[in-house]
Formats: sequence, C-alpha cells, structure tokens
Amino acid sequence: MQEVLWIMGLAAMFFCTSQLTDKSRLMLATEDADMKIAPASPTSIQEEADSTDRSVLDFVRQKNNGNVARAKQLGGQLAGVLLEMGRQLIGCPRRNQQLMLVSYGLNRMVEEEAPNSTVAHTVLNTFYDQVQEKDAQIYQAINDSGAYTLYMLEARQGDNVGRVYAKLCGNAALEEEGNLLYQVYFSKFRTMQAQAQFVA
Repeated sequence: MQEVLWIMGLAAMFFCTSQLTDKSRLMLATEDADMKIAPASPTSIQEEADSTDRSVLDFVRQKNNGNVARAKQLGGQLAGVLLEMGRQLIGCPRRNQQLMLVSYGLNRMVEEEAPNSTVAHTVLNTFYDQVQEKDAQIYQAINDSGAYTLYMLEARQGDNVGRVYAKLCGNAALEEEGNLLYQVYFSKFRTMQAQAQFVA
C-alpha cells in the first residue's frame, strides 16, 4: 500500500511539473508572490481532483505495462542522437539553428506518435534532462522559445519548416536545406519510436 501511495504522489508531482522549463518555474514563482487567488468553486475543485485521479491512475497503468521504462529508454536514445549531431556540427555557423529545427521535429514526432500523454511527457522529460546534463550549450540552443513559436505558427499555417529555418538563418536560399534536414530526422525519430514497441 505504501508503494502505491508513493507512486501516486510521484505521479502527481510529475504531471504538475512535466511541461515547465526552468524559466517557466521562475516566472510562476515570481508571479505567485503578487497574485491574489480567488476561492475555487466546489465544481472546479472536484473537476481538478478527478483530473488528477485520472492522471495518477494512467501513470500507474503505464508504469505497470512497461511503457514508462520504454519511454525513458527512448528519451535517452533521442538525446544521444541530438548530442552526436551537435558534436558533428561544431564549427558550423548554423549549428544552433539546425539543432533547434531537429529538436522541434523531435517534439512534434513524440507528441503525434506517442500512444498517450504520459508516454510523451516521459520521453520528452528524459530527453531534455539528459541533454541538459551532458551538454549545457546544446540544451540552451534547443530551448529557444522564440524559434519554437515560429515553427509552431508555421505548422498551423503552411507547415513549411524550411521557410522558418531559412528566416532564422537570415538566408532565404536555405529553405530546401531546412526541409530536408527536418524530413530526414523526423523519419529517423519516428522509426526509433516504432522500435520502442509501446503497449497501446
């Protein structure tokens, strides 16, 4: 029973913090100091409790069927691919933009292809944790929120990532390079996720 309670507590913490970057956590902490919180209605409290219960139960289910372990392994493998790419690009003037583009493709692939949000969060958390631990410069390069926002907006409008890449590089002639880079790595990451054999 104690182990189940421990897992439930861990899962609740995981879902509360899984999508926050260090910058986001700092902003929230700063805002909380000045924020006046209105009393929550009984309905909203119950809805939040129900949502938390579902998240905890799903986390336990994904842990028991092996998906959490598979997700952590995949996240580590994806980090290895990006870190190796970063090492090969040392000296390239477009290194940071290429890493950012590939990282965006990785995020999009995981969110689209993962069997559920628990798996997706676990893969991405592991990926970012390992990149941050092993190479702070690459971690900083792939956390360019401005560039990421431009890619997301493009996905909603025309989905020509090469155009955004070229714009960020300051050279319109690099559009084809950006599209090719994105397609190659998106396909590679999709194959890696398929090989993880997640349980549906």
